[in-house]
Amino acid sequence: SVDCHVGAGLHYVTPGEQGMQGFMVVTDVFDPRFMIFEFTWTILLRQKQVEIVTNFVDSLKQGKSLVKQMIMGAGKTTVVAPLLALMLADGNSLVLAVVPKALLEMTRKRMRETFSTIMSKRIYTLDFSRSTEVDLSLAASLENAAKNRGVVVATPTTIK
Repeated sequence: SVDCHVGAGLHYVTPGEQGMQGFMVVTDVFDPRFMIFEFTWTILLRQKQVEIVTNFVDSLKQGKSLVKQMIMGAGKTTVVAPLLALMLADGNSLVLAVVPKALLEMTRKRMRETFSTIMSKRIYTLDFSRSTEVDLSLAASLENAAKNRGVVVATPTTIK
């Protein structure tokens, strides 16, 4: 299997069926976006990070909401959020990362670093308040973000 050849725990590889009339048939299954993410950041994803991302993607496919809690330092901003953006920005859906104001700059920076090289995505910032004049350019920007598989970053105050 891929896991054995690499020599490390690739938590996103699911062993497939093996053996066909005495021949070894390798049918390991994995989403290559996990591997690209690891390569880009020179990291090994933790099993919990892979599980959380997979749970969110599966819940979305089923049309269900999901909330997860992670402790500080578990990779919410640096791993899970960018991975979810990678998985969910499909050209049809608008991916919106809502983060506390104190994490807005760090999140934008991490997203830009993640999506500026191998996996190219534009990062938008939605800044909106009661005094903001709504015009067609705002709608066009959000439609453009969705169509081009971009990621929009905002604060809870902006969304309210």
